Amino acid sequence: MGRKSQRSRKIPYLGKIKLKWCNNCKLPILESKQCPKCGNTTKKVKVTPPGDIRPAFKEEMDNIREIIDKEYGTNLGHFLLPKGRIYIINKMPGLDLTEEIIADGKIYGIIGYNPFQEKYYFKPKRIAAKLLYYYSKEENIELKKKIEINEEALPFILDGKSILAPGVISYDLDIKIRDHCIIVYKNKYVTTAIASIDGTQISEIIAENYGQIARNIKRNINNSYKDDNAVKSVLRARKESSHLDWKAVYKINENYLLKIVEEAQNFIGKQISLYKKKKICVAFSGGKDSLTVLLLVYSVVGPNFSIIFADTGLELPEIMNNTRKIARILGMEDKLRIEPAGDTFWKLIEEFGPPSRDFRFCCHTLKAQNVSHIIEKLDNGNKVLSFLGQRRYESFSRSEEKMVYVNSFIPLQIAAIPIKNWCALEVWLYLLYYPHVIDQNEVDIPITSLYFKGFERLGCYLCPASSLATLNLVREIHPDLMDKWDKWLKKYAVEYNKSKEWIKYGFWRFKQISPLWAKELKKRNIDYVSINGEDTHSLNIKITKGFSSCGYGKYSIEGIVNIPVDLNKIRSIIPVIADKSRLIDNLEIITANVAENLININNDGTFFFEFKNKDSNYARLFDDIMTIIAKSHFCTKCGVCVTACTRGLIKIIEDSEQNSYPIISPERSRECIHCRNCITHCPLYQKLKNQF
Repeated sequence: MGRKSQRSRKIPYLGKIKLKWCNNCKLPILESKQCPKCGNTTKKVKVTPPGDIRPAFKEEMDNIREIIDKEYGTNLGHFLLPKGRIYIINKMPGLDLTEEIIADGKIYGIIGYNPFQEKYYFKPKRIAAKLLYYYSKEENIELKKKIEINEEALPFILDGKSILAPGVISYDLDIKIRDHCIIVYKNKYVTTAIASIDGTQISEIIAENYGQIARNIKRNINNSYKDDNAVKSVLRARKESSHLDWKAVYKINENYLLKIVEEAQNFIGKQISLYKKKKICVAFSGGKDSLTVLLLVYSVVGPNFSIIFADTGLELPEIMNNTRKIARILGMEDKLRIEPAGDTFWKLIEEFGPPSRDFRFCCHTLKAQNVSHIIEKLDNGNKVLSFLGQRRYESFSRSEEKMVYVNSFIPLQIAAIPIKNWCALEVWLYLLYYPHVIDQNEVDIPITSLYFKGFERLGCYLCPASSLATLNLVREIHPDLMDKWDKWLKKYAVEYNKSKEWIKYGFWRFKQISPLWAKELKKRNIDYVSINGEDTHSLNIKITKGFSSCGYGKYSIEGIVNIPVDLNKIRSIIPVIADKSRLIDNLEIITANVAENLININNDGTFFFEFKNKDSNYARLFDDIMTIIAKSHFCTKCGVCVTACTRGLIKIIEDSEQNSYPIISPERSRECIHCRNCITHCPLYQKLKNQF
């Protein structure tokens, strides 16, 4: 049952998988069914979707070999993945960092990070397990995680049955539960199985001659047990071509790469023609994708555009240094526009708590706001054509984006994405080997060094989208930066009754943990509620709801909030959703109509909502009103609502005690189209929504 659900688990389709392999040339081929060099039919490599394949760089491969050595035996990493070969990495869904390693046109295994054991692991596929066993014998290396079985057990295991105590001859004492063990019989590899118990417990099971020691991964391996063709093929390929490099990969795929570069350049030229009266910029983050777009735009229009960089205050030093270096090489130092956020993030987290994957207020208040500020200055508040380095393989939302669109968080930006359909491997081949010409000279483009130290993506150093493995990598390279964040997390955990595990497992990265995490915690008998503590908000809401017997069957909600309510402040912003509203001074109440629904808010924090019929979207309206109440009290002056209003109706002002709050300009309130952007884009809305 478990296997079936795992195999049938749906992974969102982000784009077609482009990786193929020429067994004759021993090189990866992009898309083509025929090898461009030798003409042989290429073989599709069945990587796990979404298939955003990328090169494995030297330092990364050294680390992977070291992990394999620790897991399976000294120097086996070197023999399994020798230098002078082409290795590709494919990120796949998982609890934390989880990546497939592709070599010789085959998936050799999975490298990942175990947050519970706080260490990296390697899970070999059948071909890698066979090679590990082969090299351990050839080089006389002690193979770890090996279990030897007897003749009686062999037919059952070949049929896919588990490894049971009566069938075991010998085993490795250092085996840990869930380890991928290599099962052998008479000096021959049989299968790979997942340990059901630790090696220290196996002797007890064997003494009782009863119990499961490991679960077989394969269901039926009779046909492949004696087949050594795959191993022979790999050994033969390694002997025939002892040294391959990425330049050869570029050369064999050169015509294909020239084609997609030309398509991107044509797209850029077309958008510039369509928006010829608009100023042009490239939104640059310091990462590989935005660098690719920067170079593509430069190849079309030269240095006749602006480079905009939103410095969130959480940028790694290498990114900032490389950004300025690239601008200098392109002769565009005077076109580089950097908008620094300073210490805004550290002020915001005091109000909102840590950002999370499902509450990324920082993206809107730091990145989007800063981009908006730069763009507004570029052409005196007019719209600007901005080229972005977004790709469909990065996320489901990016795969859904059109190639030209306007983001409601940055309404003055006409966003165009020329490399939407590129995978990471295409980006890297373009950056590393395509001839980049600046001032009629071919130059090497500097790439942020962190990519070659194990970083797959770059951005804010404490981004909640990061894996624990990546955050630990940042700690190694920049302990000073992460020390500040770790200290803040500890302080927050104490204040809000979070356990040490909340920090250890990175649960600050989630408002709601994923099903994968929930399943893993349940498997390990870990109670998430006790780890997470009480989920407190600055705004607490108590409500009753139902169909009113005295209101002709209308649906109503009554409740109270725990903060002082300033009716004047609420009155100043409620027109963004209300058709009519008025403050009744002698009753100390605001009454408003929203699409014929009645809203009453009292100065003591009580409220009453009455809806005209059961089809009214009362949950949405409830979220809107709670956000308006919160905005009147907790406004941080981030300015997201001001930017989100396409009509420029929102302002942020201060009261006599210098507390900020938003208002809609009274003289222009009738111009409001009730789009709700100023509500739904507010970080407070993201924090409070779905409480109904």
